[in-house]
Amino acid sequence: MHAAGANVLIYKPLSRHLGNEQPVYALQAQGLDGQARPLTRVEDMAALYIREMRAFSAEGPYFLVGASFGGLVIYEMAQQLLAQDQEVALLAMLNTNCPVYTLAKRMRCHVGHFMEHGPRFYWRGVGKAVKRRLMKQVARRIRR
Repeated sequence: MHAAGANVLIYKPLSRHLGNEQPVYALQAQGLDGQARPLTRVEDMAALYIREMRAFSAEGPYFLVGASFGGLVIYEMAQQLLAQDQEVALLAMLNTNCPVYTLAKRMRCHVGHFMEHGPRFYWRGVGKAVKRRLMKQVARRIRR
């Protein structure tokens, strides 16, 4: 499933690693062609993508992969597919905040990582993340 940028080309390297025996089908966001109006609700995107997917493969099991925003879309797709008595064999949310995690649950996860790996490892990762965000902000301001 496409990420927030609505482009599925990020999966091209992954598809090469899977080989010719494992086909990969990617769903591009509606509206990129300028013909149709883009969808704005995750529930509507999921319903459309399920219709398109089931037109190609009417029955599961389905293996769903989504990065970033695409993870939220496939999570909703999985909910809708399960409600239709379809099997979801894989739900892979890459770099996606879990939609059912509360802030408290995310904090417990961070504390768990901190306790498991120690402060040096944890703060190094935090430092890298902060540096990336700052560099993106600087780059945006320079482009203006």
